[in-house]
Amino acid sequence: MELKTSRQSVLYEDSELTIMLATDSMTKGHAIIEPKEQFSYFEKLPADLLKKIMSFAQLYVRIIKKTYNPKGYSMMQNQGQFSDRHYFSRHIIPRFSKEEFSWYYSDIENPQAFEFSRIKEFLQVELKDSLNKKS
Repeated sequence: MELKTSRQSVLYEDSELTIMLATDSMTKGHAIIEPKEQFSYFEKLPADLLKKIMSFAQLYVRIIKKTYNPKGYSMMQNQGQFSDRHYFSRHIIPRFSKEEFSWYYSDIENPQAFEFSRIKEFLQVELKDSLNKKS
């Protein structure tokens, strides 16, 4: 089953990558970072693009920790026949308890996925502030 996303879930986008909230979210704040150019496998990513993805992942984790104070977080991507998107995408999943974490697909959408406007507004401000501090 294909992971669902929508344009309203986009938190950040530039010429090389997109950061979006997952509509099939495991937890509040579950985000996906993916390059605009589709690479079927992690090892095919150019080093400079991988560095940018990891830099944004690190920034997003800081924002999530400040926003939601999770007990931890998981980062992952699936490759090959186990890929949910059939090309590289990096998932960042805030963790609040062991019980809530599982990877499954369902036709029933997680109600937390629809908190987009509130989450998106706050995270965009934090992301913009953080990027301005880096400049």
